[in-house]
Amino acid sequence: MCLPERRCFLGRVEANAVANWPDVPITLGRPVRKCEVGEFVVTEDMHLPNSTLPPHSHQLANICFVLKGSFAESFPKSAFHCDPRSIILKPPGEPHRNRYGDQGAHCLIIEIKKNLLGASPNLSRLFGSVSHLECNSTTVAPSRMLRELRIMDTASVLSI
Repeated sequence: MCLPERRCFLGRVEANAVANWPDVPITLGRPVRKCEVGEFVVTEDMHLPNSTLPPHSHQLANICFVLKGSFAESFPKSAFHCDPRSIILKPPGEPHRNRYGDQGAHCLIIEIKKNLLGASPNLSRLFGSVSHLECNSTTVAPSRMLRELRIMDTASVLSI
């Protein structure tokens, strides 16, 4: 069951400053594992406690599942507190900044390649703007994907 979003106003991103923000790799933290599966790229990453990331964006649309820890993610028009119940969806090129909590953060990120996003009107609508969900049951699917990412045998690609 998903709960209403919880907004976190720890300093919004200035909308007029976004034009000069660089596109960066999906993680500016420590990538633990990464796997490319068809039109998806799955990355496990970790961020240090109390660290901050400067304003940036990513070329591909992505879904971030928070596995442990927490962070605040600020966008030009909104900001959210993300914890282990959080799922955040970002469109390609969405400018944002991050501030990690006292325990840092452990995340599983799924990037959606432009070919798939452009070929599916439903996916295009889903990733038309930033979405933040808090769900009681977010750990099952990401935990299974993470397990397969760690095993990476011949069946893992099918499971992910």
